[in-house]
Amino acid sequence: MSARKPLPDLGPLPRIHPREQVVSAARNELANAVLEVIQTHELTEGEALKVVSQALGEWLGSAATHMIRDERHRGNPDKPGGWA
Repeated sequence: MSARKPLPDLGPLPRIHPREQVVSAARNELANAVLEVIQTHELTEGEALKVVSQALGEWLGSAATHMIRDERHRGNPDKPGGWA
């Protein structure tokens, strides 16, 4: 039998940002809340999809509006709508 070659040293393992646990916990909490609403209202799969997509769509649209306002009022002429 031949001896095994040692594995190459790949350096330190990737570090996980401290906020990852917070983000993971929030994701799980949100998923549980959505599931609870779906069960409480006895929504069908189609109804649940409609409710979740509309709620997320409104939130994403609002976030996009604020991003666009920030881009336009930052005074950067390279951005669409920026001030010269």
